[in-house]
Amino acid sequence: MTRWARYSVAYADVRVLDDGSLEDAEPESRLPIEYLGVDRIMQRWAVSVSGGVSCEVWDDTRVARPPPLDEPHAEIVDRIYCHLKKREKRFLKMWYRTPVGVKQLKRKLHIRSSVDMYGELCDCLKEMSSKIRACNSTSLISLLDWREPT
Repeated sequence: MTRWARYSVAYADVRVLDDGSLEDAEPESRLPIEYLGVDRIMQRWAVSVSGGVSCEVWDDTRVARPPPLDEPHAEIVDRIYCHLKKREKRFLKMWYRTPVGVKQLKRKLHIRSSVDMYGELCDCLKEMSSKIRACNSTSLISLLDWREPT
């Protein structure tokens, strides 16, 4: 018997096998390494004050969450978010601010496949990354440059 779960870092669907090990359900749905920094910023933004956006559903689950962005950085990300296209805002809000699975998100966003879903995520993260780099906040830009721990 296998169980399905949604795990952080790349938000990929994985299978939890009977022996407790993890197996990728869709290896092509991994988030490319160049987007890990902006993904981490967005995860931290989602748990920060984020005055521009509120979480629609109270999530009381016992899972580890990233630390919130400090207020100045959260405000910068809020301003950037507010200037995105409507579709990008909707996608990012649903991806980072609602505790639903990938299948439900695909249905709500009218996206047919997981590959298309992760393609949309990459497009949104690419846009966020370019706008963060354009904002000239060196400390926020430094968060984009995620490196694998050695």
